[in-house]
Amino acid sequence: MLNPLGPPVEGVSYSVGVILFILVEGLAYSLVVAYFIHRFVKEGARFTLDLFNGLETGFIDILYHKSIPRAVTSTFRNLFEGFELPVVDKGFNEKLVDKILSAGELFGKIQTERINHYLIIFGLGILLSLALVLGGLL
Repeated sequence: MLNPLGPPVEGVSYSVGVILFILVEGLAYSLVVAYFIHRFVKEGARFTLDLFNGLETGFIDILYHKSIPRAVTSTFRNLFEGFELPVVDKGFNEKLVDKILSAGELFGKIQTERINHYLIIFGLGILLSLALVLGGLL
């Protein structure tokens, strides 16, 4: 059976955003149908402006303008403080800089500013390269 929400992505369930969108759309259509039945089928009174203002301030403002942004902000703040700072900044960036600095100190010790030392290192590098090439050919 084909799922209308699409296949799961990397083993994760269907998109929560899509499901919430469908729920909100269903709620909106239910309200429209309820008003249509109330107004035209049962010939009821029109809804007052106070009801719509109460719905807007009580539901839309609280849910969409306060609750959802607060939840998204706190989620990303927790993700930043729990992952970005300890893992990326301290675990990767600072350790990478420390390794590069230690490699620079190692190469700083190798530099003696004497040509015969450089020639010895160059000769050892050539011999090592030849050994690797000829060893690979055997």
